[in-house]
Parts: sequence; C-alpha cells; structure tokens
Amino acid sequence: MEIYKDINLFNNNIKSLKKYMNKVHLFFSKYEPKRYFLIQEEHELNIYDKELNQKTYKKDSFLYGQNQAKEYLKNPTVINYNQEELQENHNHRFFHSYLLELIKKSELPKKTSYKTGNDSKDHTSRSFIPCMIIFGSGLGYHINYLCENSTIMNLFIYEPEPDIFYASLHSIDWEPILEKFSEKRKNITIQIGINSGEFINNISIYFSKNGHFSATKNYIYKHYSSQEIIDSIDKFYSIIHRMFQGWGFYEDELLGFSHTLNILAKKGRLILEKDSFNTNNIKNAPALLLANGPSLDGDLKWIKENKNKFVIFSCGSTLKSLYKNGITPDFHIESERTKDVYNWIIDIKDELYLKKIYLLSFNNIYPDSVDFFKGFIYGLKSNDTGAKFIIRSISMINPGIIVNCNPTVTNAALALASYLGFKDIYFFGVDMGFKNNQNHHSLHSAYYEKNSPFYKEKIESQIKVLGNFNEEITTTLELDYSRYYIERHLKDFPEISAKNCSDGAKIAFAEPIKSEKINIKHYENIKKDKLFQEIINYCSIETPKNIQKNIENKFFMHFMQIEQVIFKIKGELEKKPKNIEDLHSLFFDQFQAVNDLLESGNIASLMLIGSVDYIQTITYLNMLSIDNQIDFEGKIGYFFNIAIKYFDNILSITKKHYKTKEGDFNISEYCNL
Repeated sequence: MEIYKDINLFNNNIKSLKKYMNKVHLFFSKYEPKRYFLIQEEHELNIYDKELNQKTYKKDSFLYGQNQAKEYLKNPTVINYNQEELQENHNHRFFHSYLLELIKKSELPKKTSYKTGNDSKDHTSRSFIPCMIIFGSGLGYHINYLCENSTIMNLFIYEPEPDIFYASLHSIDWEPILEKFSEKRKNITIQIGINSGEFINNISIYFSKNGHFSATKNYIYKHYSSQEIIDSIDKFYSIIHRMFQGWGFYEDELLGFSHTLNILAKKGRLILEKDSFNTNNIKNAPALLLANGPSLDGDLKWIKENKNKFVIFSCGSTLKSLYKNGITPDFHIESERTKDVYNWIIDIKDELYLKKIYLLSFNNIYPDSVDFFKGFIYGLKSNDTGAKFIIRSISMINPGIIVNCNPTVTNAALALASYLGFKDIYFFGVDMGFKNNQNHHSLHSAYYEKNSPFYKEKIESQIKVLGNFNEEITTTLELDYSRYYIERHLKDFPEISAKNCSDGAKIAFAEPIKSEKINIKHYENIKKDKLFQEIINYCSIETPKNIQKNIENKFFMHFMQIEQVIFKIKGELEKKPKNIEDLHSLFFDQFQAVNDLLESGNIASLMLIGSVDYIQTITYLNMLSIDNQIDFEGKIGYFFNIAIKYFDNILSITKKHYKTKEGDFNISEYCNL
C-alpha cells in the first residue's frame, strides 16, 4: 500500500478551482491530509482511513462510483415540494386561491410529499434534473458519470471530510465539471468540512435569491455511509420544509402597507434605532416571555408568585390564559396583520384589564387592535413594504428595524424584547409542540372553549423533534419553522441569556431549566414605572406628524414602479417554452430580473417577488412530468394565462385596496378564471 498523488492532475484542478471557486482553491492549494489518504493498490485507487485502519471502497473505486451512479439514475431518491400546504388559504380572498384553481383545473397529480421517494420513470425522461444534492464527494467518479449522463441545473455537493475531497483532486478532472456549471442559469456549490446545518442553510439562501422553482424536485444522492453523512441526510429530510415557507405574496404586502397607513394615524410611539438608546435599567431587568403552549399551565402559580421580579411579555393568545389566572403582563405582543388579532383581544371583554398593559407590536398590525391598551409602542418589520416607506419618509430620525420577528408571535416577542435591551430572558409556554394532539395549548385559552370561534379540538401532525425535558415532542411545520428562527436569533445575538423553562421542544442556545430550579433569591422587585418611562423617553418617539400623508403621496409616485415590474414579469410569460429546459431558463431570467430590482432597493419588487416565487414553483412542479411537446405547450399556455390575468388584476387591486384593512379585503371579484 502506497500513498498516491497525481501531481499534474492536482495542479490542473487547483488552477480550475482558482478560476471558478477561489475559496476552495485557497484552502487546498497547500493542503496536507491528516486522517484519510489516497492510496493505490494494483492500479486501483482507494481512500485509507488511518484512524480506523480500513479502506473506504471494498471494490474497484472507479467501477463502484460509475455503477452506483448508473443504478441511481434508474431509481433515484427524490424529495418533492408539498402542494397541499396551499389548501389552507383557499378562500378567494388572497392570491393562493389562484394557485389552487390552477391545480384544481389541471389534470396532474395534486399530492406530493416532503418525504423521500423513488422515481420509477425510465431515465430518458429524467435526464433533466433541476436540483441534485450529493452527500459525499468520495473520489468523484460518480459525480463524473452523473454530469455526463444528465442535465443537472443545480448541483450541491457536501463532503464533511476535507481529506476526502483533497483525494478527489488526484483522481478526477474537475475542470470540465466546473466549466459545465459556469454556464448561465446553472449552479454548482461545493461545501467541505462545514456542519450540515450550514450546508443546508446555504442551499436555502441560494434558492431565495434565484427562485424556489428548481428546488421543487430534489434528487438526493448518498455516495458513502458515515455517521456524518447519515446525520446530514436525516437533518436535510427533517428541515427541508423550511425552504418553502415565508415567501409572502403581493396582496399580503399591500395589506401590510394599508395597515401601516392606518397605524400612523393612531397615537403610538415608534421604536428608535438601538444605537440611540440611552438606558440603564432595561439591560439589567430580567424578563419572562410567556407563550400559550400546554406546559404554561404547570408554571402559572410560579409566575404569579414572582411577577413583580420580572418584566412580563405576553404572546398573542396567551393573554386570555393569563387573564383567567389573575396575571397582568407588562407588555402584550401581537404580530399578525389579520383581524384575528383584534378578535382575540376583544374576546377578553375587560377594558380595565387591557388598559393596564402596553401593546408592543409593529407598523403593519391590524389597526383597530391598538385602541384597547394603555399605550402602543411599535417597531418596523424588516423587509416590509410599509416599513420601507416609513424609513424613506422620515428625516433626521433613525427608526428601529426589528429582525427575526417571523413567523409567529413568539418570534416577535423575543425580537422586540431583545431589541429594547432585555438580555436575561426566561421562556415559559414556548413549547413549539405538544405531547399529545388534544393538549396543544394552555387549557385556559380560548382554544378549549367550545362556543368560541377559536375552538380547536386537536392538531394533527407526525413531525417529531427532541424535547427540552423529554426525549420527543410532536410539532408542526409552522412551529418547527418558528423554533428555527428563535434559535437563529439567539445565535445571532449571543449577549442574550435565554433559559427555556417550557416542557416542549428543545431550543438550541436556550438553557433548559425548570421553574423550581431558578434562583429566585437572585432577583429583587423591579421598579417597573421607572423602566417603562425609560422605554418611552429614551427608546421611542411619538409618531411624526404628517407622515401618513407623506407616505401616501410617495406610494402614488411609486405606483409607476409597480407597473414597470409587472411589465417585465408579463414579458417573460408571453414567451412559449416548448419543454422543461426552456421553462427553467425563462423562470430563472424572470426571477433574476425581479430580484435584481429588489437588491437595488425597488419596493415594487419587494411586493411582487413572493407572488412570482409561488407562481413559478407551482407551475414548474406540475410541468416536470410532461414529456410530450404538444401536451407541454398546451398546459403551460393554460398556466401562463392564469398568471397573466393575475398580474393584470394587481393594478386594479392596488388602486382599490391600498387603504383597506384586513377583514374588508376581498378580491373574489377578480377570480373569475
């Protein structure tokens, strides 16, 4: 057994990497392996694991790689985008109804799954692969075969061991692979030695910038088995759904703008940019963040006994559970644009109780919700149309832009509390799941009142995650997505000391601790009135006068931008793609045009890009299975006509509804498909 190096091939590969992937080139140009070594025995190359004293390949590595790839293409493992999630908004009030009509009138299969499956069609119909994710570079022979025998548009390669990728630089010629993916509308991403979570996150970032349409069908390829590879694939399967959430759509953005206009007419205080804060008490005050998970009930007594030692933040529907137990939060947080927020609040039916509480929220909340409370303090949501108009309309003032405040009110509460300066935060009822599907919220909430419009007997889900104090908790797609953004926020802001007292899902970067283990002697009663004045006087200002009219005027000037972006979008939809390759090119160019405008600060593209993403994704997925050109042209014509009609109606919808509050917002008159 001898260590093998092909110096000429290595040098050529390093030159190619310098041309196409300079960071990889810099990492490997002077690299020396530590554990895995390329060896040659009887003219056959293999990878030797020095630590375990074993070889990676049990047979000829070249033939193994080629045969493995060949068999894979006959019966690939595929993860599809789930169309059924669109069903929840089938009410002909919002854009999703158009997509549902599109699916309904199509004769194509309607049900797909995030779960892995095998594609049984013959290889000739699958030579076009929108997205392939390869776990394990090995010596690269499988990669060569796949690239030569398929048209792959997006290729993501994950190799957890740098030594192994280094070996491939001595075994295959990477230059033709890298050159092929340098073509317009193609992408190759090679990630080496990073954790799998970062790799998956980078995939998500790529598609958010280039359109999710080509992520609707993911070909998953496992080259070799190791614990890192197995764990990485399991993690990918468990969180792939996050990639297909939170896109937004035009009517939602328009509704948010309408609410912003209405909010600016209210008496409220706008949170300032945090660098301008002049505070002393906030950063030292401990906080309780109370959500409405089922485990809240077990801690209500502790919360009531110690309420004067903490600043209390209530999240959404939690307020009624607290009200029933005689607990008055200091701040109540709401984040949704819908009228449901208002309905939850009036369900309490105690004006004196609400007048003891500050409402802490955002510029796009349902406007009538703010009138019930002691005071209204709001921040600007990042990447929000109304927020961007406020920023452009205020001079001499830097307002606060709140990040990581979606998808649920719990995310909003954490984002707002930490932005104001609270660092010592305890989570209660932040379960992000449940132990059984009939005990899904606090038993004191309206979810269990049979005469309530919010009554919910049970929640169905099969998604399992690690528990905070238990081995396993059931969660939902939305709650899992919410948990991910809580973890992301805590990671982004390590100065936050978060403790999770909830008997629900485990939250990374939040220390698990039960309430009885909290050293309560460490905390004294807080002078809350002084703290509230600090927030009002030093962290916020009264809403500037005349800003509402100023923004409304800017929006009319901006209307021409909306027309121009729609013209660009429709221009692509008037083309006639003959096959999936043509459609891929069309959608790529269309999304790039809108995203380029977005990155230049164009607000119209911010309002429209979510709708473009949805239309492309659902159309592309339905077209992938059509091979016959005549059928393809007929079906794509049908889909494009629906999309064109939708974009034609947007201008009328905008003129009519730019001041309309949710609840009065209904576009069914435009849905005659």
